[in-house]
Amino acid sequence: MINRRSVSQAILQVAGFLLALYACVIVAYLAHGPIRLDMARFLPLEEPSIIDIGDLRKPIMIVVALAIIYVAAHALRARVEESPAERFSMKSAARRNGERFITIAALALGAHLFFTVLFPAFWMLATRYHDMEKHMGAIHAAALRVPPGASVLASAAPYYEGFAEDLKADLLFSPEARKDTGSYDYIAIDAKMEPYLLEKEVRPLMLDRRYCAAYASDSVFLFKRQTGTRDEADQCKEKDLPLFNFHFLSFDAVNLPFAFGVDFRLYQYSPRIVRAAFADATPPGYMLYGPYIHLDPGKYMARFLVKFDNGSQGGSIHLDVAARKGSVILGRLSAQAGEYYNHGRWQWVEFPFTIEEENMDDVEARVYHDGKADVFIQEVSIRMSPATFLGMQR
Repeated sequence: MINRRSVSQAILQVAGFLLALYACVIVAYLAHGPIRLDMARFLPLEEPSIIDIGDLRKPIMIVVALAIIYVAAHALRARVEESPAERFSMKSAARRNGERFITIAALALGAHLFFTVLFPAFWMLATRYHDMEKHMGAIHAAALRVPPGASVLASAAPYYEGFAEDLKADLLFSPEARKDTGSYDYIAIDAKMEPYLLEKEVRPLMLDRRYCAAYASDSVFLFKRQTGTRDEADQCKEKDLPLFNFHFLSFDAVNLPFAFGVDFRLYQYSPRIVRAAFADATPPGYMLYGPYIHLDPGKYMARFLVKFDNGSQGGSIHLDVAARKGSVILGRLSAQAGEYYNHGRWQWVEFPFTIEEENMDDVEARVYHDGKADVFIQEVSIRMSPATFLGMQR
């Protein structure tokens, strides 16, 4: 039989410890400001594990929940220790009703805390390490091109949805490693990060005459330290800054033409307006197309920032990139609402396409809505692959 006194005592100890811990977090925030801590400095972790507290809302929620649980556990302990005469008194009955209310409130707040804070955090960590494993695979693949015994400095910085821009930058080379880059034979950089971060990392190495671009693909860049020979300097000059041309075009959906759909403000006072199409209210048709641009030959990635409002109702959108007034389809993807529904959150839906001809004009990105789903489009972007914009072959 479970000893309720022992259970309440254990709850008191755990809740009290966590309450004190998060109280210290709040005090540290008030004294220091936003907190970013890399647990890899204190634990034997192979990859960075960043704890980021940018504001006090979540710590205060946790402290309130722990305080309610602490009070409930204390009341339970007092109830266990009361005498039989006190147990049946009117005062005891009122106290028991108060305990039930506090317990229900604690359970409700705990459930809210779990689904809004803890579960998303665990899910983010799980997907984060899955993505990091995938990107590190690209780094390891590049290592096959490195001679045995050569020293390599690797940077793995995949794009994590929901991370702050400065936090993404912190996942790149550490300041300590930057100061000592000249001692490495090779530097490998993940090529799947956002273009402005990629430029931030690669451009200094292009300007640093100690290193020369040795290999590039859609997954990884590899820079080799120069030995100072004339032949090597001439080879590096051929791949100099004129070839370093990032091609990244971004368009707000509301600035693109459409046949069906509406420009929709998600929140009453939000400045952000998106393109929307609703089930049973918007007829099937193109909710977005354009902007009719010229693209040079190369490999590209089309990206659409999409949100499905209800994944259970079915329906889909059909994405494609076309040229010459729709007569040439360069790439396409069908996104089912049930498959891409992400609990009402924004997500990038992307697919690759290739342009092989020199004069490919009137390139447009199109979104066709089948009239059976609630869909919102915020942004459309076209990104040239790293191997193309560096003028290097895989």
